[in-house]
Amino acid sequence: MTRVFVLNHYPVLPITNGGQQGVYGMVVQLARQWPTELVWIQRKTRSTTVHTDGDTSLRISIVPNLWRQRHLARLLSRWLGTIEGDIGTLLCSGANRALVDHLVHASADGDIFVLEHPWLWPALRAVLRRR
Repeated sequence: MTRVFVLNHYPVLPITNGGQQGVYGMVVQLARQWPTELVWIQRKTRSTTVHTDGDTSLRISIVPNLWRQRHLARLLSRWLGTIEGDIGTLLCSGANRALVDHLVHASADGDIFVLEHPWLWPALRAVLRRR
């Protein structure tokens, strides 16, 4: 059966802002139709759990981001005036071996990937190249 993988570059739970609420709401709706896994990257964390929302269950996988990604965001903040994690994700997600390995091993041909943000494309491109 086709599975859906939703990729996000920041933690979705616990929900503290509108962006997290939007991602979570979409993932729950997808999980009502198809087996769904929400994958996000987070500093120094790796885990996989099953989360239930009423009668809907979805798998949540957290993979660690790269030290290089965090360092690049800090470096870019000197010129941009803010820590820009999005650009760090764009430039580093394709080299995030933990993320790419997780997606290669967890998914199969015919599964659907939903990128919550376009800067996760390098990671998905790395998955496709490995296949």
